[in-house]
Order: sequence, then C-alpha cells, then structure tokens
Amino acid sequence: MRGLLYICLTVVLSLQVVWGKSPQAFQVTVAGKGPAMFLIPGATSSGDVWRETVEHFKRDYTVYTFTLPGYAGVPPLSSDSILVPVKNALKSYIRAHATENSVIIGHSIGGFLGMWMAAEVPDIVDRLVIVDAVPFLPALHNPSMTEEMARKAFAQYKDYYTHMDSATVYATQKMILQGMIRDEQARQRVLEQSVLSDRRTMGMTMYEIMSRDLRPLLNRITLPVLVITSWDENSDALSGLTRDKKLALYNQQYAGVSRLKLTCVDQARHFVMLDQPQVFWETVTQFLNASRITLK
Repeated sequence: MRGLLYICLTVVLSLQVVWGKSPQAFQVTVAGKGPAMFLIPGATSSGDVWRETVEHFKRDYTVYTFTLPGYAGVPPLSSDSILVPVKNALKSYIRAHATENSVIIGHSIGGFLGMWMAAEVPDIVDRLVIVDAVPFLPALHNPSMTEEMARKAFAQYKDYYTHMDSATVYATQKMILQGMIRDEQARQRVLEQSVLSDRRTMGMTMYEIMSRDLRPLLNRITLPVLVITSWDENSDALSGLTRDKKLALYNQQYAGVSRLKLTCVDQARHFVMLDQPQVFWETVTQFLNASRITLK
C-alpha cells in the first residue's frame, strides 16, 4: 500500500501493567499520517465522539483515538482505583508513540487525565488541548471545597449506578446528556454508547474526578495549553452563570498554568466538538499552528 494512503488500524492494547489480577485492555484506533494526535474521550463515551474530528485531522496527523476501560462496552478494570491506573497506562502508551509536534486532546475526564499526565511528565507531548474540563470540579461551585471535604461529600457516587436497572440507567443518562449536547442526533449517538458502560466504573470515576484536586500540580505543566469551554444560554444561564463569570471561574482554576490560552465556543454545550465542530477544529488548528515546533 502506498505511503500516501492513510493508515487505518484498529488495535486492542493489552498493556503490560498489572491492574487487579491480570492485564486489562483499553481500546485505541489509529488513522492518518503525520505527527501524533491523541484523542481521549470523557466519562462513559467511546472514541466515536471524536469521529468527525478524526476525519478532519487525519489528513495531517496520525490520530490515536482511545476508549477507556469500562466505558461504552470496553471491559472494566477490577482495581479499587480506576483513574490512576488508566492515567498510568495512557502515559506509557503516549510516551511510546509521541512524535515531534504531538498533541493530547482530552474531553471532560479525558482533559483531566491529559493535564494530570502533563504535570507528571512535562515533555510527554508538545501541546495539550483540554475540552471543557477543570482541575477541581467541585470548586467551580464551592471555592472553599477541599479534597477531604469532597471525598466525604461525593462518597455516594461510588455506587450511584450499581443498583439501577437498565431502564433507569438509560433515563438517567438521557437526562444528563440533555444538558451536555445541543444536537439531538449527536446526543442520541452518545447516549447509546453511554448505556453500554460498566456501572461500577461510571460511579467510581465520577467520584474520583470529584475528589481529586489537580490545581497544586499545574505549575509543573510547561507545554502550551489550550482550554476550550462552551457557552449556551439555555443551559448555562440556568445555573446562574454569565459568559464572563464562567470564563473567570475557568481562569481561576487554571491560574497555575504558565502558558495558557482559554477560549469559549458559543452556542455549544459540554460536547463542544459535536455541537460546533467547525469552530472547534478551527480553534484547535490555530493553536497547533501557533505553537508548532519547526523541524531542523
């Protein structure tokens, strides 16, 4: 096959990391040719939420698209903690496949994992894009919240989904996604992926992201960081926010990042890349081009 043709592979990774009694697997697809782009979806999502983004960027990048353990039908981990081993596995894989001008793009929990990895390994990639995620979510609503307070306040999340029947899980996820995606067709697509997720994983990862504060680590991040959030009057205003107030809260959360660019996409909700794909791609492309390393 000629080198100009795009590489289209589907790989199920069996990483040599001990999670529970035996190695587990997360799923990753690889498409395109060029510098490495790593796409990490959010909670309960499959890599399919990046479908259009992959098609757009695979002309210029080798795009690695993950689906995390326990989400959207991928087998779950049996370990007590979920995000720590997931973070460590992603870190190992990305370090092995990163190239010059590589980038991590993470949505929600994927963005949380991205900033965590960049704090631990500052040169893991060359750029980081975080899509609607913050280093300590509870502090958006309660600035005095601490990790210890959060562990107590959100402990019930661990088992939130485990006792639900399928109909209740479906109804719950449908209600949640209503406020996260404007586009009805995209919302249904994400819903069908979401309800395939392992229920323990759904609750535990929700608890873990709510009870871990990454803000003290942010000053270790040395690479350029683009944070993309969204604004939708029909959903954001219900929480008492204005657009300026939301941006101010995000700036406070990311105060420790020295090379930060924060932008807001209008007429979009949490899944920015699905509600406003063209604006999302243009925003990411401008950032990547501006921070691109010139090869010698």
